[in-house]
Amino acid sequence: MGNFLGIFRILYILALLTQLLIFYIITDNKNKIDNKPQNVKIIYKRLDEIKASAFQKLGFKVNIDYPYKLCDFKPAYGFLFPEIIKDYDFWTQSDLDIIVSWLEKKSK
Repeated sequence: MGNFLGIFRILYILALLTQLLIFYIITDNKNKIDNKPQNVKIIYKRLDEIKASAFQKLGFKVNIDYPYKLCDFKPAYGFLFPEIIKDYDFWTQSDLDIIVSWLEKKSK
């Protein structure tokens, strides 16, 4: 949520190199992304929309007052965002720092 970080450039490089994968980014940032790879999909959702949807689907009040708290719900992403994964047999989630670490190891 919020501004795109410089680390997003690394994600785009990875997306360009890995055309077999499709990357979904959920964000409230509506800034245009120049030269976005076709396998990077941006889904615009505000934090309050995600919080309301989680409450509705999980049946209890969730503590997502700050974007970084979304990581607490990673095990439930498939349940919380079924519209994203419905057409796939396999899916996973990751953090940008994990991608960066992987790229660093591959570059050595």
